[in-house]
Amino acid sequence: MTKRKQIQALTVEQEARFAEFRERWTAIGLCTDPADRPRAEAAIVRMYAQASLAAPRIVWCGSPLSQGLTRATVAELAKRAPAACPPPR
Repeated sequence: MTKRKQIQALTVEQEARFAEFRERWTAIGLCTDPADRPRAEAAIVRMYAQASLAAPRIVWCGSPLSQGLTRATVAELAKRAPAACPPPR
């Protein structure tokens, strides 16, 4: 894997477009449209492969609240039967 050079400063052109980038990524972060799950899963698998890591188990939940409850439930089950249920990542 090739090590990439870390950016130390923005160019003048990048600074001039900063407000545009901020607005774009704020809109993305606040977006509540349904996820493209197959595309997201493929991207996650590729990123882990690029880092030479095993792909994670991906569990989709309907909301941040249900994700929190799911994670807590899996963690509790893992305490009770560690061999049957790997701990959440």
